[in-house]
Amino acid sequence: MNLKLLPILIFAALVVGCSSSRPVSAVKALPANAYDMSVVVTVGNHSYIPINLDGKPNENVDVILGALKAFESANPNLEVTGWQIEKQQLAYVTSPYTYGIWVDHHPKK
Repeated sequence: MNLKLLPILIFAALVVGCSSSRPVSAVKALPANAYDMSVVVTVGNHSYIPINLDGKPNENVDVILGALKAFESANPNLEVTGWQIEKQQLAYVTSPYTYGIWVDHHPKK
């Protein structure tokens, strides 16, 4: 086997193995004007809003804040007590990616 072809064969195998389907996301249209809150997972006083967007959180501010607003509108009986972003930092072999938002809440009194 020609060793010069080895990197090309490895790359081809990786590309063929990659899935082209997008992960579940609460974001249905960009700019951030449509959200699907049916994909939010809630257990007790904690929820996860999947947004699955390329880029750093500061590049998706309108989407993140829009998703939080949509969550609050869809759950008027809950008071949000805190939230944080789940993200992948830019690194040598990765691209920045925003997976979702973890939301802490409790019933309104």
